[in-house]
This record gives sequence, C-alpha cells and structure tokens, in this order.
Amino acid sequence: NIIHFDLSKLENIGHEAFYWCLANHFCSYPNLTSIAQHAMCGNVNLTVVVLNNLKIISSYSFSYCWGIRYVEMSQLQVIEASCFDQCSSLQVARFKSV
Repeated sequence: NIIHFDLSKLENIGHEAFYWCLANHFCSYPNLTSIAQHAMCGNVNLTVVVLNNLKIISSYSFSYCWGIRYVEMSQLQVIEASCFDQCSSLQVARFKSV
C-alpha cells in the first residue's frame, strides 16, 4: 500500500487519475491549478480538501467522496456541475466568489 507520495509540484490532475483511490485522507497540493473530470471521484476516505491555488475544477471531480467534511479553494475561478455530487458528509465549503 502507498502511504505517502509527494505531489507538491503537481499542477494538473488528469481525468480519473485518482479514481476510487482509497488511500487519500487529506488533499493539499500547493501548486495545483486544475482538476479534470472524475479525477478524485470515489475517494471515500478523503475528509479534508485544501487547494488554495486551484483555478478550475471540472465536473464530478470529487463526486462520491462520501467522507469529505471540509473544502477550501480560495482562488477558484471555474466550478463545473456536480463537482461534489454525493458528498453527503460535506459541512463546510469555502470558495472565492465564482
């Protein structure tokens, strides 16, 4: 099992890159600017998402991430449909006005 991987220089996450990945609990990639469709879909163990350089989040990016409780994306410019579809535990979402 992968315990830790350094994605600190990552700028884009492609289509279904972490599709149904069960290892993620916390998502914070400081240089990330865009996330493609279904990129993090089904990460059921993910609880906190802090992506303050993210500009574009594509549709269904975090869908079915049932464990997400907190999301922070302060530089967001584009948010597409159903990004957080079926995220039933989501309690706090902080975005820049989009």
